[in-house]
Amino acid sequence: MSDVRLWCLHAIGPDDVHPAPDFSTAQKWADWGNQRFGEEADILRFVVAVWPWSVESHADGLQRSIANWTLPQPSPPEPERAVVDELAAANAEIERLRGLLIDPGSPAWEDARNILAAELDKVGMADRAASIRAGYAVFVPSHIALNLIGLAYKQSEVG
Repeated sequence: MSDVRLWCLHAIGPDDVHPAPDFSTAQKWADWGNQRFGEEADILRFVVAVWPWSVESHADGLQRSIANWTLPQPSPPEPERAVVDELAAANAEIERLRGLLIDPGSPAWEDARNILAAELDKVGMADRAASIRAGYAVFVPSHIALNLIGLAYKQSEVG
């Protein structure tokens, strides 16, 4: 059989009762009130109690109690400084790499493509090198691609 009792938060001291939607909510309110007003525990204490009045009076005061006793929600934690610094460093590196991008069709682009194809041939990736020479997009390990494209770009500026 389900519990049909109506619950409330009883503020002992002022002898005030506040209707609660259920026992566990009343318990949360009592715990919060006792923690918040702990210094006044000798004159003010909060406990869960069975609602002493009518069903109608419980219903009449319930929305007001919920509005008055809705507990403050903790703010989401601030990201740790190390995480913020790490993200800033990653964003700075992304911007630096964007500065190394070469416009397709430029002489530097062609140089980079040829150097990359030659390096892929050296490491046994001839099929990918052939695709690059043909102008197709292929998967290339990023560390190889970035190093070679940066090298090609620098060589085109010098040459």
